[in-house]
Amino acid sequence: MLQISKQDAAEIVDQLSSLINLKMNIVGSDAIIIANSDRERVGDFHEATKQIIENRLEELVAVTDDQFIGTHAGTNLPLVIDGQIIGVVGITGPYKEARAYGQIIKKMTEILILGKDRDSKILKLKQDKERFEIEWICNPQTVITDSLRAKGQEFNIDITKPRRLILFCMEPNDIESNLKSEIIHEIRKQDSENVAFRNLNFVVAAITNRSDDKIVELIEKLINKYADNPMKFYIGVDDGFIDMLKIYDQYTKARKALISCSQFGIQRYCFYSKLNIELVLDEIPLNAKQLYISKIFKDFSAEEIEESINAIKVFYEEDGSIKRAAEILNIHPNTLQYKLKRIETRTGLDLRKLKFAAPFSLAELFMIELNNL
Repeated sequence: MLQISKQDAAEIVDQLSSLINLKMNIVGSDAIIIANSDRERVGDFHEATKQIIENRLEELVAVTDDQFIGTHAGTNLPLVIDGQIIGVVGITGPYKEARAYGQIIKKMTEILILGKDRDSKILKLKQDKERFEIEWICNPQTVITDSLRAKGQEFNIDITKPRRLILFCMEPNDIESNLKSEIIHEIRKQDSENVAFRNLNFVVAAITNRSDDKIVELIEKLINKYADNPMKFYIGVDDGFIDMLKIYDQYTKARKALISCSQFGIQRYCFYSKLNIELVLDEIPLNAKQLYISKIFKDFSAEEIEESINAIKVFYEEDGSIKRAAEILNIHPNTLQYKLKRIETRTGLDLRKLKFAAPFSLAELFMIELNNL
């Protein structure tokens, strides 16, 4: 038998009582008030409901407040869903006024309860589907069981179909949730066999198998579609379908590509197959990265390290041109020259010599990663 939740009942009472300017309550099948215009009456026994359910009455009028225990003067009508009384709606007030609204309020309450029950079932189905998708893609599979395959068929998903894995990530804020929903909608709309869902801070897309060039087309289309959206998102892509049992490996590779992309912020999207030094960096423990930075920039404060790395980065990007680097940093060339000379003196590394470019560049990559934790 359908059960009315306290939250749903309270929302219905608030909506309908404000329309008729009369107090109302909704009582569960156990004759306990679950929602009332007078909040203090919630949880009280309602004798009129007990009478209606036991005697299957179509209406029970309380003439006075003390005629039935816990029942105020007014009219009480059964809430009937699929031939079963699931509760009672009561309207408090003079009988003529209360009865004038009785049947309308009864029918509206039944419709609202059915609507909320439908919404609840839709939400549960969506949550069940997402749990299945996470189990299938985001966890290692040693064998494709019959139950997993059958569960996929329940949701109209063929888990044996070759797919590519794409992950999307954006900074959490008020816009982020809507953008995730829109990206999921666009991925599903693009091909009815595509799968897209949320997991942690990501949108996971398992799309029908296609080449890297076709994936770039899809990604560029999405980037262009949301070009005016203030929310910037990053994308990681796997290195291709191998075997249906390896879909978790594809997910892991797409995630590594995404993390590299979002940490270094150089590109909007990255393919795992295009990663180079990022794969090595991923294997180095965080404490080792911190130790490396502190060794290069010994006795530097955190702020000095940040400023130094930024100056060095721009200096190298401008091929050692003090003038162009100073313009980008918005400082005088002499000031930049002094800063760089100070860095050389304190670190013992000559910025102009190629052999010292790698240690500084590595420190920069470590710093970017640590700042994004």
